[in-house]
Amino acid sequence: MRNQSIAKKMLDNNNYRCTIDSSHLTFQTRLGVPYMEAHHLIPCTVSNSQRFQKKSKLDREENIVCLCPTCHRAVHYGDTNEKRNILKILFDKQKDKLESVGLNLSFDELMELYGEKNHADI
Repeated sequence: MRNQSIAKKMLDNNNYRCTIDSSHLTFQTRLGVPYMEAHHLIPCTVSNSQRFQKKSKLDREENIVCLCPTCHRAVHYGDTNEKRNILKILFDKQKDKLESVGLNLSFDELMELYGEKNHADI
């Protein structure tokens, strides 16, 4: 189960700015902040939770990034190149935080979690 308070804290900590590009703008919410979405870099699936459970839980601050709706949709529905470019930026920014809590994986392993393989050229 995902804890909404963790996601909200991460949005607050990022000042409601997209991790990919802080100039990405969205509409203002009724709370007076830009609309942004929390994204688990390592997806919170059952198989991923089982894979990492001995090391660390996935629903945690170090695994959540703040994304504008366009970047968030691109991660899930973009073509391979778009997805790879966004995930590479996010991975590079979060890698040390992930490792600090025992979530160790390579960029290629992350791509595989998103259904993409053979991207060692990055």
